[in-house]
Amino acid sequence: MLGYSDVPVTIPPDARSFYGCIEAKYVTKYLEDYIDSHIYNGSSLRSRIHYGQNVENIEKRNDIWVATTRHFEQGLREFRGSKLVVATGLTSLPYMPAFLQQPGSFKSPICHHKQFGEISKTLLRTSECKNVAVFGAGKSATDMVYESVKKGKNVSWIIRKDGEGPAFFFTAPGRGSPFWCTGPLGLALHDDFWDTLAHNVYVYRNDIRSMKANSIVLDDGSEIAADVLLCGTGWSAQYPFFSKQQACELGLPHRPEDDPPDESRLWSALLKQAEQRVLSDFPILQHPPPHNAPDGPTTTLRMYNCIASLNDPSVVFLGRAHLSNSFRTSEAQAIWATAYFDGNVKMPPRAQAQRDIAYMNALSKKRYPSHGAVGDYLFFELVWYTDRLMDEVGLKSHRKGWLTDWVEPCLAADFKDVKKEYLEKYHS
Repeated sequence: MLGYSDVPVTIPPDARSFYGCIEAKYVTKYLEDYIDSHIYNGSSLRSRIHYGQNVENIEKRNDIWVATTRHFEQGLREFRGSKLVVATGLTSLPYMPAFLQQPGSFKSPICHHKQFGEISKTLLRTSECKNVAVFGAGKSATDMVYESVKKGKNVSWIIRKDGEGPAFFFTAPGRGSPFWCTGPLGLALHDDFWDTLAHNVYVYRNDIRSMKANSIVLDDGSEIAADVLLCGTGWSAQYPFFSKQQACELGLPHRPEDDPPDESRLWSALLKQAEQRVLSDFPILQHPPPHNAPDGPTTTLRMYNCIASLNDPSVVFLGRAHLSNSFRTSEAQAIWATAYFDGNVKMPPRAQAQRDIAYMNALSKKRYPSHGAVGDYLFFELVWYTDRLMDEVGLKSHRKGWLTDWVEPCLAADFKDVKKEYLEKYHS
């Protein structure tokens, strides 16, 4: 399922692979070639991208969306349009715990895993960097642990006490079944993965109490030397260019106290009813295993299909739902959003749409008790979710037949005729 349906991913015959998994540089090259080769009305996708623009504010003026951006050289600029597609996804804004944003006397570099590609080619290759501390327990933290060991560093891995613990790792052939998904997930991409970690890494299941110039003090008094602190602390799924009022109006997660009382009571009732329906539909979800409650309570995501606002038909959010394959998700969401803006998909009446949203929120919460409280976590529901989108658009070409759909895997090429089918159906 790697790549988009219209252009297959090709890699050199001598490229390194591990059970079909390839190096990230080949995916990067695929995406670079993709935006160069797709030309519409004489302009490539690349020529339509404005690089180096930091979005500072988005607002609606007289029914026109205005995005104010700042370029590091060119300064402020405004982009205008009658429609707005927010496709920043879930991995644009690094999350750093508050105490790491003000490290006090700690003098060594503190780096988020977003910077790790650069750090691994520079700082980790220097002889001055001997001791590496990694904070976090997910796949990104584990990748940094493994890479740091391979570069000959003394590695200390800090996993906080009240966290979810280390990630569940599938073996590369794909064996394993973490039904409840109560912690991070990953894939072990090296034959020596477990041995490398077991024999070379000091693991601390502790919280960080304080930081000195070149060391970290844990809550049990242990002190860890650190020439760099690498943070696999995840991402913040926020939209800083929208105001609090806009977040409420658009249906983005927000503080419960920002809701009007009537709205709060409505959604409380809807979610309660939806949870009862979900548990009736899927009795296995009535008895989850022990799990960590999510931090920082907010409202759920109140968007139809995790895409469309109930209050403004001129905006959609793509890449907001957590699903297991970004290529298939982005293709299906793009088709649905196109049909929505074209008027070829109609949202149900408001009351029904609210019930549908509440049901998806409740399914997310009950199916994924550690991650699903916001209502947009549907990691293993990829096929159901993308089929739902295509069904609402009225497209069938991605289906293979009732029996084949059950026994064959989903592939990127499944969507190869969907664009043609859409154009024939609505623009013939």
